[in-house]
Amino acid sequence: MSSNAMRQLEERHVANEVEMMVWSNRMDLLALSNVRGEVALHRLTWQRVWSLTPPSEGCTVKGMAWRPDGKVIAIGYSTGDFLLVDVENAETLHNGHVEGEITCVAWTQEAHTANEDGSSIADRGRFMSQRHFGLHDLVIMK
Repeated sequence: MSSNAMRQLEERHVANEVEMMVWSNRMDLLALSNVRGEVALHRLTWQRVWSLTPPSEGCTVKGMAWRPDGKVIAIGYSTGDFLLVDVENAETLHNGHVEGEITCVAWTQEAHTANEDGSSIADRGRFMSQRHFGLHDLVIMK
């Protein structure tokens, strides 16, 4: 018998179908995106902290990632728009746009990690955008 077994503590219902959930391992927070492109931040007690509407009609969330310190969440949309949002007050710290649909958003401290052949993933053209924000880089993939 495993000592790491999980069990359901309770069940919660939301108004719209959830497409993506991202838990912050630094804080007791869960970010949810739904089919309408809205993002809601909840505490693990299910208390809603804030919610955001999508930047334009008909776009959906394609990627969310917590900055390693847990203070900012990056949100990438199907339109190529992305936001960096302050977790405490839902303030948009930065917004940007990349060409094409975003499929993945990630934070990294070393964006140019070398592969076995010595080339970096960024050198292979797989990253759509790479932007430096303080101690961390935000990587957006298509």
